[in-house]
Amino acid sequence: MRISGFSAVCLFVLLAGSPAQAGVIYAGDLPGFIAATTGPVLVETFDGIAEGSLPSPLAFEKFNATADNELYGVTTEEPDRWLSTNIGTDILQLTFIVDYIMGAGGYFFPTDFGGLVVPGDVRVTFLGADPGTWTLTNPDPTVFLGYIAGAPITGITIEALTQEQDPGGFGQFPTVNDLNHTVPEPGAMALVGLGLVVLSGLLRRRRT
Repeated sequence: MRISGFSAVCLFVLLAGSPAQAGVIYAGDLPGFIAATTGPVLVETFDGIAEGSLPSPLAFEKFNATADNELYGVTTEEPDRWLSTNIGTDILQLTFIVDYIMGAGGYFFPTDFGGLVVPGDVRVTFLGADPGTWTLTNPDPTVFLGYIAGAPITGITIEALTQEQDPGGFGQFPTVNDLNHTVPEPGAMALVGLGLVVLSGLLRRRRT
């Protein structure tokens, strides 16, 4: 069962960013985000998750999804699934389990109790040494938001901000679809591995 947060109707779309970040934001520009990356971009579509209540944490290939309570799999049209929370006021957190994610993005939007997209504000925060926070007003599943940071991204939080009660007594739930995240080129990873081997050899020599 989904437990409500609360909704409010907003009349326009706004993207607000924190001015201090050194990275680059890509709002509504998935091709630009992909073109700016230096390695492959993986996409988690969430189509493989079950519909309905899901445990927290929930493990994926490169990240774990968590909420204070249960997660929720939203189905609109098969086989498309979205990942959300089961309680509207919970923050949806995606925590990367690798330390080389320099770019990440996706489609972040609010849904109602029945899984329908509704007008409202969603705050998206990219975590790490070079963080960035943006507020999306009235986003829908076609509005891409991506961030390429100056330091590895450790995670993303998604929060439904509109908390006013609607006439039905239900509210809004933070929802994500098609999470894009960069991975290094295989050659770059090989060079890192070679460097670690060489460094290990030098350290051994110094100890002898």
